[in-house]
Amino acid sequence: MSCDRYVDWNNESEAETFDIRHMTEGRMKGQAFVTLPNIDAAQAALKECHLYRLNSRPMIVAFGKAHT
Repeated sequence: MSCDRYVDWNNESEAETFDIRHMTEGRMKGQAFVTLPNIDAAQAALKECHLYRLNSRPMIVAFGKAHT
């Protein structure tokens, strides 16, 4: 799976918006939070990745709220 389908790396604004935070300890260990540049990219990622099997376990993907 590649992020290239969700982010236009030639667009500086999109490249700066993209973010991945992977939790490695504590209560949230094993979870990750991904920020995508727009709603269309987020919807595509959710559709393509929800229940995708990674290391024999299904990924659970859901929309979150943006912190403003």
